Amino acid sequence: MEILLRGQVKTGNVHFLYYQKDKSDQFIHRYEYDGDNRVTEVYTSRDGIVWDNDANYDYYAHGPIARTHIPRNYIKKLHELSCSFCFFDRMAIF
Repeated sequence: MEILLRGQVKTGNVHFLYYQKDKSDQFIHRYEYDGDNRVTEVYTSRDGIVWDNDANYDYYAHGPIARTHIPRNYIKKLHELSCSFCFFDRMAIF
């Protein structure tokens, strides 16, 4: 397993996280930041061309996170995944 981070040394911000870069199971995270170096958007991609918006973050003027926006289709995928895990957990119990 190989993980590669690309970002800015000065701010410590990670802009890209590559899992298995340039391999068949490559997966990429992209992060965008505001002027105060807070994450504002998170994207994922398998090829670096087509990006899915996974989350947007809003902050209060005094700093803390105010709201996390997760797209509806992503919530549906998480629900389906959690239901699958519940099914397998129940199988393991019996």
